[in-house]
Amino acid sequence: MAALRRLEELLALPGPAAAAAALNELRSVLLPVECVACGTPDASLCLPCLAAFRQATLRPFDASERAAMLPRHEEADHLPLPVTAAGRYGAELARVMLAYKNHGHTDLTGILAEAMARALYSARSSAAHSGHLAVVPVPGSFRGRTRRGYDPLELILAKIERRGLLPAGTGIHRSLRFRPAAAAAGVLGRSRGGQKTLRARARRRNVHGTMTARPVTLQGATVLVADDVLTTGATLAEAVRALRAAGAHVAGAVVIAAVRAPS
Repeated sequence: MAALRRLEELLALPGPAAAAAALNELRSVLLPVECVACGTPDASLCLPCLAAFRQATLRPFDASERAAMLPRHEEADHLPLPVTAAGRYGAELARVMLAYKNHGHTDLTGILAEAMARALYSARSSAAHSGHLAVVPVPGSFRGRTRRGYDPLELILAKIERRGLLPAGTGIHRSLRFRPAAAAAGVLGRSRGGQKTLRARARRRNVHGTMTARPVTLQGATVLVADDVLTTGATLAEAVRALRAAGAHVAGAVVIAAVRAPS
């Protein structure tokens, strides 16, 4: 009753701010939530944790040295493919990613889209290529989409498109696919726990040859590969292999978070 009386008080106030406050109050009564990072009630991410998340993704950096399985750079074979990460996987960033990917918190799509957009702007500004850059996402696995009911990376990129957050001179090209046999097996089905349960070389074996790209849309294109998390670089390496086989020039990759790769 006290909550309903509070809602009536808020609805009686004038202005859009009061209406928004009333809606938030109603949501907290009907659908109680708590912060995915610290457990504070009434918001999926409280204001202090949101500020910490944004601070952690404010300065994108080159994470290529953290991933031993990355392919070589086309123009400098002694260097790994450059990978721009929005932040390091830890603290608030890790908790937000886990809640978003594993616990259905699609209400966090917006802040993750902001982080990915910052990484895209950083990669675009540091790219040697001045023409159009095709941002090609790593496809989600059939098993993952079935389990979650959505493709986490696709939701983030769609949000970036709708909000007009793509850097000038870039466009999203959904040209990568899993091969039919790999898709039928759930892609990472050769390991029950998926990529995260495997050591570095086993990760590479697990994904090698599973992807293909449409050459009609990629022949001669310059590409940035997009993924959500970088660990060993095995998944990105397979995406790059498929893209290069289709005639694309891969200038680099972009991720939201970089994990220190397992030995």
